[in-house]
Amino acid sequence: MGSVGHASLIGQTFAGYEVQALLGRGAMSCVYQAQDVRLGRPVALKVLLGSLARNPVNVRLFHREAQAAAPLRHTNIVRVYSAGVEAQTPYIAMEYVPGESLARFLRRKGVQKWQTALYIGEQVAAALACAHEHGITHRDVKPANILLDQKGRVRLTDFGIACAQQSGDDEFAAGVLGTPHYMAPELCSGIEASNASDLYALGVTLYELMAGELPFQSDSPVVLLKQIATEEPVRLNRKQRDLPDDVARLVAHLLAKNPSDRPHDAGVVRTRIAQLLTSGGGRSAIPDALAAYVKEQSRESNLRVLTPPPKSAIRKRSTAKNVRKNMRLPQRDRMGRMVASGCAVLLCLFAGLWVGGGGGAEASLRPAPELTSVRFDAFGGGTVLMRTPIEAYRFNDLRWLGDRPVAIVAAAGLPGTLYDGFTGVMAIDPNVQRCTNVLAPSHSSGGAPGISDTLNPMPAYASPSPMNGTLSVYERIAHDDTSSVVAHLVRIDDGQTLKSPLFSISNTHRDDARTVHQNAATPLPFSSPHPDGDRVCVALYDTMHHGFYLVELPVPFEGAPEEGTRLTTTDARLNPESIAYSPDGERLGYLLTNSKNQTELWVLRTDGNDVNGIAIATGLSDQTFTFSPNSGAILVSSQVDEEVAPRARVISTKDGTLVHDLGIGRVGHEAWHPSASYVAVAAPDSRGQDQIWAIELNAPYRRQQLTTLEDGIDGLPAISRDGAWVAAIGNTDQASMVFVDLAQLNFDGAGHV
Repeated sequence: MGSVGHASLIGQTFAGYEVQALLGRGAMSCVYQAQDVRLGRPVALKVLLGSLARNPVNVRLFHREAQAAAPLRHTNIVRVYSAGVEAQTPYIAMEYVPGESLARFLRRKGVQKWQTALYIGEQVAAALACAHEHGITHRDVKPANILLDQKGRVRLTDFGIACAQQSGDDEFAAGVLGTPHYMAPELCSGIEASNASDLYALGVTLYELMAGELPFQSDSPVVLLKQIATEEPVRLNRKQRDLPDDVARLVAHLLAKNPSDRPHDAGVVRTRIAQLLTSGGGRSAIPDALAAYVKEQSRESNLRVLTPPPKSAIRKRSTAKNVRKNMRLPQRDRMGRMVASGCAVLLCLFAGLWVGGGGGAEASLRPAPELTSVRFDAFGGGTVLMRTPIEAYRFNDLRWLGDRPVAIVAAAGLPGTLYDGFTGVMAIDPNVQRCTNVLAPSHSSGGAPGISDTLNPMPAYASPSPMNGTLSVYERIAHDDTSSVVAHLVRIDDGQTLKSPLFSISNTHRDDARTVHQNAATPLPFSSPHPDGDRVCVALYDTMHHGFYLVELPVPFEGAPEEGTRLTTTDARLNPESIAYSPDGERLGYLLTNSKNQTELWVLRTDGNDVNGIAIATGLSDQTFTFSPNSGAILVSSQVDEEVAPRARVISTKDGTLVHDLGIGRVGHEAWHPSASYVAVAAPDSRGQDQIWAIELNAPYRRQQLTTLEDGIDGLPAISRDGAWVAAIGNTDQASMVFVDLAQLNFDGAGHV
């Protein structure tokens, strides 16, 4: 390579990889785009250049990157596949990430909004948490080593000068300090790099993203190092006046001169960023927005390929069998193929299940076929992960189907995809590992039945119940100046077959000029069943007073919903999605948003002697709560201190008195084990990833981590009513679910887990 030049590998098969193009070149190495001949997957092939490859120290230093990154399995870290020496040339084969570096992204796009910067920083912090947990300090965190892929995901790469903590390897631990502008102050004094040094570099990166410039700049290396070691950077909110103070404080915390004054670890940084994004309004929309941004700005046609494949190499590979595989399509054709591929996958999943418009609810009441393309993988500790091959949909609002061990989830199309606005229902039986498509995805604005963003399956505390194994399906019907929403109570047999609706109600909302201008969604008549199964509570919208009120209706029911038994007065602050009966049916809980934008939990008695009820808790972190099996208590998660994660608390249903403080944890709709001995919560692990935890309800409230998933869970766990399973939505690129067999718990019947 030293005599011929680095481009000579293009068109050759090297170490089992078909080299296609040069992606970039540095002082020591160059990176090619290649294809793994044996596995047929794309790789980034990094090779050591020229005479450097003949120096054993250089070779060991080069392979140090592979040794550091190989054990790391994280969605935000570029994977290393293999390393070796071929024809006296050292190489590393890594995961190929189509996209661009954050450095190039910054050069093209300039200053970023703080939400985008924190979205990137949160994922880098997650990657650092994984590396630090494995004893690896990166030592060169900077935009050039951060990649944005075309799905909007952030990836940390280039562990070339990473060091293993307490390894005693002085050959690599000294003398290599990383890029000067991102160096921590302690490194300027000759102190060895630590995890805190990586956090400082992350702070510099965030500063650069939001300010458009580095905190310290100088053409003289000596002056630059003196600035880093002794001077304080200008606070970010002086550079950007509209920047929230807490964001500026976080960056200042990362840029502290003394390593001990910085955040304790990367997991703490990730948690803090998540809190800032949430409090800033709408964390869930930020990843989608950035993903769309990156897809738009970092398409493959915009990527810089330094050296294209020679024509001879293309002709060599372009046989009749593989010409379509190897030749690059025009951008429009590639996009068309991607869309067609996505549609093909979805058509395989939902073939024959499309709900036609104008047919009414009965048109969709047909057998729900099993989805054969899903995969169930078993892990240790009784954990089962169910994956689907689709990336255009995500699961949300997990519930269990009455007293049956069948999980019900809503499948919602992602913003920015062809399926935005489409929703459907899936049922998963973890015992037989079967997933069925109960209700095919349909567009919420069409005439066909669709579901709301919040799924509302019907629980059944008293079995058998007329409503055991049923859920609410909402049909939106648009008129010239009004919108009607029809709620159908639909039974599911064995999680597979839809039966006729038990009853239907409608709620009409007039679309005046104000709501049309704001594109306000039509209010939905959310419902919750009484445990006896003979009636439901429905939240109806009062068009005159612009608020919701609660009404009880018998099952079956015919007539106008206003004819039912009214339980509350109209209140614009009422959250209609939150209503739920206690297991004994004597109380009804619901949520309000007060004037301070805090969530309040209200409980009323259903005997007709309690108008509106009383507020028993304020400051709930999630729009969820759950009654205990004996109805005497409610489990909530509340934010006690803005600097820490929400805490799981048990309060009395009568007056809100604190019964148990269970520590950090977020709770869902179905968090109690039927034995009332323990609950399931979502709480971060040591890396800051949310996992499923069990917490006993006897002091000292011992905890057990039930999942150890690499990417954790997304959302809140739910325990089946038979106590056999706890489930949560997986935090993966594809729609996925995780189930834990609770029989695997070391449970002694006395509340000890």
